[in-house]
Amino acid sequence: MKPICVASVYANDNVENQKWLDLQLWWLGKTTPNAEHHAIIMEQVSAKGEASFREKTNVIIPDRSPYQVNRWPPKSCHAHLRGLHTIVDFFKKNIDDYDSLLILDSDAFPVMPNWAPRLKHMLQNTCHGKDIAIPLRFEHIENRLHACVLFCLPHAVDNLDFQHRKMPSGDMLGLNEHDTTIGAYQDKLRNRAFPMLNSNQHKVHPLMCMLYYNMFYHHGAGSRTVSYRGTDNYWNHVLGGYVVNTDLVEQQRAFTEQLFEDSPKFIQYLRGWSR
Repeated sequence: MKPICVASVYANDNVENQKWLDLQLWWLGKTTPNAEHHAIIMEQVSAKGEASFREKTNVIIPDRSPYQVNRWPPKSCHAHLRGLHTIVDFFKKNIDDYDSLLILDSDAFPVMPNWAPRLKHMLQNTCHGKDIAIPLRFEHIENRLHACVLFCLPHAVDNLDFQHRKMPSGDMLGLNEHDTTIGAYQDKLRNRAFPMLNSNQHKVHPLMCMLYYNMFYHHGAGSRTVSYRGTDNYWNHVLGGYVVNTDLVEQQRAFTEQLFEDSPKFIQYLRGWSR
């Protein structure tokens, strides 16, 4: 059986990101026996940090040649885009070695044992003609498909084209939605994308700590500072100001501590459906 190519972009190799790597690898070990993991590190903070990553997984350092020395690493979303392009390029070069591609945010991972055969069957048989599976974050009022998790069959990789652009129709409220998009599957090939919807039985927050299709967990604020990108007013109108009036950093810290303290217990509570 060919392995699944699993890849994540890490902003750097600091201690915090090493914790997320350890958590992601632990869950992959529990759920994805044929995973081959790769970490794309955008910035090497220290030789010790990079060495620690290399002890645990395959490390890929993006090509810096298109950038001037003083413009590396790229800033914020552009760094993540560069990392995503690196993943796609790597998979295309080694496509014959893999069964499929799974791209994960550094704070995302599968939580259902042997999810891959179920999801492939859904794409190829139950909902015949689907090429990719990806979250549709209706809780964020998003129209765009969100690549915090992206499962891709090999023949579809040529259609992936990560860009930072506007969604022509805006978000579900018709407001500006400008973020990372995935190419033709965002519009022209939308009918070939399988949307994975939020499946939490229990929620601790309207926008964080989300499960998608009962298969994948996305923390929603791992190594970056938490931000809700315009949906705060929507939720505050009915949640008594919880999203904004409760300190965002404190919310992030509390949920992250719960996750790292006992991730199976925390995620089982959120999932609820499968005991």
